[in-house]
Amino acid sequence: MTSEYGSIAIWMVIVTLGIMTFTIRVSFISLFGFVENVPDRVTHALQFVPPAVFAALTVPAFIAPNGGVEFIGNEQLVAGIIATAVAWYIDDVFATIIAGMLALWVLRFMIWVQDMALISKILHHCDTYVNITRWQLIFESIHNHS
Repeated sequence: MTSEYGSIAIWMVIVTLGIMTFTIRVSFISLFGFVENVPDRVTHALQFVPPAVFAALTVPAFIAPNGGVEFIGNEQLVAGIIATAVAWYIDDVFATIIAGMLALWVLRFMIWVQDMALISKILHHCDTYVNITRWQLIFESIHNHS
């Protein structure tokens, strides 16, 4: 990949961003190293960080799989809802993965079967139209020759 920036400028950006990321991470580690006990409110608030990050990473893939928000005909959203229900009631990660993937495969297979039936109907109508057109051409050619 070519760029209008030189290789030194690109490496400077990479190194600068790496140093900034490292500094941010070390600041929290060193901050909690100096604080004897973390306040209860902070500890309670930090419990919600992993679920919030996970939701921020996964929800857009379910609601907008093709870049735009889709609720109708979105098999990923339905499979995600099924997997969420399984996770809520069974509380087993392996069962959640199995249920979500099974639901996604079944839904995609159902959509594939519907698409194949629609394609078959379209081809049948096209074949009927082509056959009618062939007979019309034959009759017209016979009529024009007589």
